[in-house]
Amino acid sequence: MRPLFLFARLPRGESLAHSKGAVFALALLAALPAHAAGSAEAGKEYFTATCMVCHSAEPTDDGGAQGPVLYGLIGRTAGKGDPKFKYTKAIKASNVVWNAATLDKFLTNPPAMIYGTAMAEIVASKADRDNIIAYFTSLKK
Repeated sequence: MRPLFLFARLPRGESLAHSKGAVFALALLAALPAHAAGSAEAGKEYFTATCMVCHSAEPTDDGGAQGPVLYGLIGRTAGKGDPKFKYTKAIKASNVVWNAATLDKFLTNPPAMIYGTAMAEIVASKADRDNIIAYFTSLKK
């Protein structure tokens, strides 16, 4: 989602602080989400169907053991968080902190963002990426 910018021409002599339209526009902007929200439910469905072959996202989901556990991923530094998994040197050296923006970029094309990663699966659909991110965001460690 692109940022929304509103421009208004104020009548001569009227300041922004005194404009009812400007106050309404600012209130409207404050109510808008900062990131296009996905569906955590749809993200969990996608994760279960596609990602659980390699990953686990919840303590009881019995996901695959080929990749790291992704429970508590949001806010975590890449290459940390799963003591049982041997992360690649590239992931450990990346110093990436996982958030909506970094996950979106990584899931779009993992090797392009972190050359040398073992993660090869691309999530081509922006809607699917938003849903996965919403799912990870909903998981609290």
